Amino acid sequence: MNVIHEIGLFQGRLGNEYAIVLRERGAKVFSNLDGISRLDYNSGKRVELKLDIRRLLIARGVLSADVGK
Repeated sequence: MNVIHEIGLFQGRLGNEYAIVLRERGAKVFSNLDGISRLDYNSGKRVELKLDIRRLLIARGVLSADVGK
């Protein structure tokens, strides 16, 4: 339950538009995650999210598409 509280702090600080939760597939989804973007991943495969996270940050204007090329 502490993790849910921490997510709420980020949601309050960043807003729903910028708060993103990384969730391992099979982990319980709590109702207070509604409205927060979530990227699901398979167990042990977080590294595969790198491109998805980059795309999301570019789409939200946090990163420039030119950065890291």
